[in-house]
Amino acid sequence: MSYIESARLWILVTDGHRARIVVPDMQEGQFRTMLPLGVVEAPYCPTQVRHEMLHQHSSLFTADVAGCLNAAADQDEFADLVLVGPATVTHEIRKALGATASARLVGALDKDYVALDDGALSAHLTRWWQAPPGAPSATFTPDALTA
Repeated sequence: MSYIESARLWILVTDGHRARIVVPDMQEGQFRTMLPLGVVEAPYCPTQVRHEMLHQHSSLFTADVAGCLNAAADQDEFADLVLVGPATVTHEIRKALGATASARLVGALDKDYVALDDGALSAHLTRWWQAPPGAPSATFTPDALTA
């Protein structure tokens, strides 16, 4: 099993309509998408109605994302969690996190980076770099809760 498959640090990158989990890939020296969590798709309809429906769907989407994080925390799939997204979205996800997932929340970054590819995203997440077990040093600091 590679380090990316057993990463203990998960970073959720979302904008409320799209989401993915990125983890440190020590071999590549950057963060990599481990788990795409999907995209909200509004049905075809007039623009005003579509916007309202997208908002309703995005609320359900953030609840589903929080549910995935809660299930993963309960299964001990990650040790540390960082939320990256617009403040309103990360706030909604925080409210929906269960006790186990909340206890593992070590940071948040109120930025919309969901459209960035993994290479570009890595430059914005260096404060949460975590070395694998047994590595010489890690620059991860739990004190960096927000940027």
